[in-house]
Amino acid sequence: MAGELAAWRDTAESRWMIPCLAMSGLGRIGVAIDSDLLDNLFRDPIRDELAEQAWEAPESQVIGTVTLLYNHHVRQFNQQLTSVQRDPNHAILSSLHVHRPR
Repeated sequence: MAGELAAWRDTAESRWMIPCLAMSGLGRIGVAIDSDLLDNLFRDPIRDELAEQAWEAPESQVIGTVTLLYNHHVRQFNQQLTSVQRDPNHAILSSLHVHRPR
């Protein structure tokens, strides 16, 4: 390891690089960073990627919601929505109709 650092110090680019020592195929560096920025830059994207991989796994079961805001006075819209919900090719288990306050 000392030889690796000595070789790194001898290179012309060493002024612009941070040494990253190999440990079992992994590199490690230490950085002090604001917690919110850390969440935005690292934790959240990693969590999102892991969740997406889990959803795409063949054995996974995923549940989602679709929220529609619509004008119920539009002609035939309620009938079209009901027919989609009752279509046996869709996996719609429930629906909820709520009136929003004006």
